[in-house]
Amino acid sequence: MKLWTEENLPKLANQELFEKLPTPAQKSHLARYEILHLEGGVYVDFDVTCRRPIDDLLYGQTGFAAAEDDDAVGVAVLGAMAGD
Repeated sequence: MKLWTEENLPKLANQELFEKLPTPAQKSHLARYEILHLEGGVYVDFDVTCRRPIDDLLYGQTGFAAAEDDDAVGVAVLGAMAGD
């Protein structure tokens, strides 16, 4: 597990845009997509409660997004292989 902060972020492909974004939420959205693309892994918002391991759900998957409701794809839980 790794906690990303502005102090330990790698240089982003869209660094100039990142620095201009007015809110922490907007910066977080941009950073999470770039980090997932660069390193791969699973991103989980800090306010998500884990109820059980997701290992079995990941088998054979190269990427995923968890639904927030029947009408929307959420961004609170995301996963990707590096380069995707």
